[in-house]
Amino acid sequence: MRSYDVDFKTLIGKKTLIKGDVGTGKTRLTENILQTAVKFLPPGHITVIDLAPQRMIVGDLRVGGSISVPNEVKYLRPSKVWAPRLEGKTKEEVTALARANARSIEAIFDFFTRSPSPVLFINDLTLYLHAGSLERLLETIKLADTFVGNAYEGRKLQEDKGSGISERERLLLKKLEGFMDVIIDMNQ
Repeated sequence: MRSYDVDFKTLIGKKTLIKGDVGTGKTRLTENILQTAVKFLPPGHITVIDLAPQRMIVGDLRVGGSISVPNEVKYLRPSKVWAPRLEGKTKEEVTALARANARSIEAIFDFFTRSPSPVLFINDLTLYLHAGSLERLLETIKLADTFVGNAYEGRKLQEDKGSGISERERLLLKKLEGFMDVIIDMNQ
């Protein structure tokens, strides 16, 4: 695993995407940037939207897990986030779980929209791309002056039981990259 040293000050006013496969350090890097931001900005200026499912172990992979958030940060998280590819047993179950995620995540986006902060972090945003709207995600991101998010892009979690969510996730992530100022690829 590589160590990335990213200074939050260089990301102010920019939209930043951190992407990579399972275990590449996306969440750790996001947490490091968040810790720097908290030291630099006054309380109330940062919101974290955490979309990661609960930590689970699949074979030799550790998947999911919430981001560590300091007390000074507004923390928003759906009450339940599913890992559709891992928890769904059939194509229909995978699709239903992805749609359930999208609905609960949109409620969190609504909450942020009513009271946006200047800085927004989103952990594991690709969970929303399984069944959610790229336009809705972009509307939420644009409300913040500074955005830092992380997203899954890899090969370790591609089996989706024929539901098509992996391909949708890949295509929408590529489109999302076009709206970002900074892309950090943890796979390289």
